[in-house]
Amino acid sequence: MLKIYNILQKMELLKEVATLEYEEWADNSEEDKEARIERKIEKIKIKLKGNDFCKLILVDNDKLIGFISIFPEDCDECPELSPWYATMYVKKEYRGHGYSKILNDAILKEARERGFKEIYLKTTLNNYYEKFGATFVKKISDEEKIYKFELWKLEEKMLHKMKLQENPFERIKNGTKTVEFRLYDEKRQSIQIGDEIEFSKLPELQEKLLVKVIDLYREDSFEKLFKKLFVGEDEKTIKEKAETMHRFYTPEQEKEYGVVGIKIEVIKWKEGDKMAYEPGDLAIKIDGYKLNIRAAGVIIHNGKILLHKGETANHYALLGGHVRIGENSQDTVKREMQEELGKEIEITGYISTIENFFELKGIKYHEIMFVYKEEFCNEEDKKIEYTMENMEGGIESDIHYEWIKMDELEEYPLKPQKIINVIKSGEYPVHLINED
Repeated sequence: MLKIYNILQKMELLKEVATLEYEEWADNSEEDKEARIERKIEKIKIKLKGNDFCKLILVDNDKLIGFISIFPEDCDECPELSPWYATMYVKKEYRGHGYSKILNDAILKEARERGFKEIYLKTTLNNYYEKFGATFVKKISDEEKIYKFELWKLEEKMLHKMKLQENPFERIKNGTKTVEFRLYDEKRQSIQIGDEIEFSKLPELQEKLLVKVIDLYREDSFEKLFKKLFVGEDEKTIKEKAETMHRFYTPEQEKEYGVVGIKIEVIKWKEGDKMAYEPGDLAIKIDGYKLNIRAAGVIIHNGKILLHKGETANHYALLGGHVRIGENSQDTVKREMQEELGKEIEITGYISTIENFFELKGIKYHEIMFVYKEEFCNEEDKKIEYTMENMEGGIESDIHYEWIKMDELEEYPLKPQKIINVIKSGEYPVHLINED
């Protein structure tokens, strides 16, 4: 299970962290490696005693994924600035899965909890840390720049996960249930307004809902809470509702913790391995089919195309998503790229309109897809096919991105398959009908 630790809680991993830091940033590789690593370990142990130094690690079942730090100083040119966001590192075999965002969120949370109002970072990367909320301060050389996070401005948002029976799940999904009632135990005490909750539908736990917490109602008992929220209902009905809650929580638990009503609004929902929906998406159930209106984009750099794939999916797909009501398909592609990758793109051409018929998880789909040629707006993004990471988190956090060689594209299970020849030929726009 993925978990963030302070290195103080996992000192057995300190040598691995110090070794990776040496290999990534050492300025004198000819010096005795082991001796330098041992000195680094001792320095870290001493610095960990101060409030302005911290090292967080991301671990999956005792395997180190990456780490990040707070340093009191990290820039000789700006000694007046402190503290510093430093050593963001994800091991190569784990890159492209959104782990840097997990580390980023954890270190900013840690900095806030330590009382810092802002934190600085030094980087040679262009248009990378902006997606995490950093703002440019100044250049200190042709390549290096200083950014800062104004911690007091950043919204602290957490993702909570809960399970729901089918009836309340469907009612939340269709908008007839807007408040979820729970015991106010340790797990629920961590929920704040603005946080997100991912509900999984019992029993299979395959369908998911992502919701935003917009208000919280606290009371000593369900009966008191229902009286507050269900104004106008008679006392008998209120008592019956409260008794229903005792099927899930005992009166003793209710007395010990109190209760909470969590007012929510749906952000998106997901069915099967890939289909994710948001309010306003053009996705309609008609006569045993689901009609989807989607838009996607194609980016090609140096003979490679950018595709994405869900962790449990058996195929790749073009980057894009559902067109929303009142939105044109070009704007859909631009919005999706901003939401998923934090990147601004421009439309450079039109490739295809696809009538796509397929079945997924027992559901028949009739899909209309608009496919565009696109390019990154930022010049730095056009120069290299670096690893892309999903920025949305939650339901979409299992998506990863790959640059695939165009001459090897047939070897990859890209859907719809017919689009491959169109993209490779460069002869478009075309109209396609695809039946899987």
